[in-house]
Amino acid sequence: MTPDAPAWFNHPREAWRMAKRTYWLGRFTVTTWQKFLDDGASVCGIRETDWDTLNMAEVGDYLLCYATNLSRFVGILEVTQRDYKDTADIWDPVYPSKLGVRVIVQLTPETAVPILLLQYQLSISKVGDSPLPWKDAVRRWPSPWIEADGEAVVDALLRAKSAPPLSDRLK
Repeated sequence: MTPDAPAWFNHPREAWRMAKRTYWLGRFTVTTWQKFLDDGASVCGIRETDWDTLNMAEVGDYLLCYATNLSRFVGILEVTQRDYKDTADIWDPVYPSKLGVRVIVQLTPETAVPILLLQYQLSISKVGDSPLPWKDAVRRWPSPWIEADGEAVVDALLRAKSAPPLSDRLK
């Protein structure tokens, strides 16, 4: 159980089995998340300087989508095509390193999972002397996450997806 969590968060874990995969942080803003969804939600782009890092992503890996300006996780993407170069002008600025992806979980800013809700579960919350040590971990994109942290985020997003919006629960 997580202290101070909404009731839906502490329900028994859903029956879902994870295949061995790597979890990667996928960093967005509310605006770029919406643009990604509006553009078909099938291609994720990064800076050319991050090519070597993201080139390690394999088909089946998960991107844990984090909205920096909300400090919330907004979705999960599954890699469907390994990193490739493409200079097509999808975004401004141009991000020539791309991954093919498909949406596993898509939340709205209102239903997204606050990272503070997971602070007692994530190893990134337990490093350094900063009062918000996880901030450094979510600034690095792309970056692989340890399996336990990835599964904790996936579990929280799946629970949030199946719960009614907070505004409906407060009525």
